[in-house]
Amino acid sequence: MSLNTWPDGTDPTPASFASASSSAALNEGLIDRSTNQPVKRGRGRSSAKADNLEVWVGDHLVHQSPPVVTRSLRYLMARGDIPTRLGVTSSLFGEGVTAMSRSLASLIAYDWRESTCWVDLNWWKTTHDPNEANLFRHTIASVVEGRGSVADLPVATSVAGLSMVAAGEVPAGSRPRLARSDFLADVINELAGSFEYIVCDLPPVLASSDAVTLSGLSAGYLLVVQQRSTSSIQVRGVLQAMNVVPCLGTILNGTRSNLPRWMRTSNEVWALGD
Repeated sequence: MSLNTWPDGTDPTPASFASASSSAALNEGLIDRSTNQPVKRGRGRSSAKADNLEVWVGDHLVHQSPPVVTRSLRYLMARGDIPTRLGVTSSLFGEGVTAMSRSLASLIAYDWRESTCWVDLNWWKTTHDPNEANLFRHTIASVVEGRGSVADLPVATSVAGLSMVAAGEVPAGSRPRLARSDFLADVINELAGSFEYIVCDLPPVLASSDAVTLSGLSAGYLLVVQQRSTSSIQVRGVLQAMNVVPCLGTILNGTRSNLPRWMRTSNEVWALGD
C-alpha cells in the first residue's frame, strides 16, 4: 500500500520536494575522537557509487545501509532539496528511524561530499547497542552535565565527512526540560557551524510530545512509516501534531513498490527494512 493513497481515498502526504543540487569539498583533517587518530579516508568506497555503505567508528561497524535502502534514498536525494537541518521521526517505536537517518546522513556525506553530522536526539529509545556506548567519550547528556564541550561531541567515521553525535542518558523527568532548553538549541547551532548538514534522529511523535519540540531544531522532517505496523489514522495524527516545521516526505519502510520510479510521487520513498 502506498502512503500516497489510503483505502478511503485521502492523500496524507505533504508537498513534494523541489529538485536537489549540492556539491562542496569536504573538510580535511577529520579526527576520530574515539582514538584521537586521523580518519582513514576511503574505507568502503570505490570508483563507482557504493550501494552497500558501511559506517565504522574505529573497528566497530555502527551502521550498514542495504542496497535497496541506499538506492531508494538516492532517489529521494536526486528529486529533493534537502534542508541543511533535517529531522527524521516516526509515529511509533521500531519503524526504522535510526537506520534511515544514519543511511541518509552517510549518503549525503558520501555522494554529495558534504560534511554531515548525524545527531541522536532520541533519549526515549528502548534498545541500545552496548558496544556503541564505548565509542562516544562525550554525549549530549554529558555536555549538559558540564563534562566536555560541544566541540568534543562529533565522532568521525570511516565515511569521509560523516560524524556522529550520541544522545547519552537523560533521566525521564529531565527530558522535556532539555528538549525545550536554549542550551540544546545552542548545541545544534554550534554543530551547524561546523557541518554543512545536520540529520537528527528524533523520538516517535506518538510516544513523546517532546518530538514536536525537538523538530523545531530542524527546518523540516521526514516521516518513517513501517508497513503493516502503522495505521493511516496514526500517520494523520503525526502530520497534525508536527505543526512546527513542514513534513518534507515519507519513507515507507519494509516493502517494495511494484510501480516504476517515474510513476512514484517525489515525496514517497520505498525502502526494504529488516
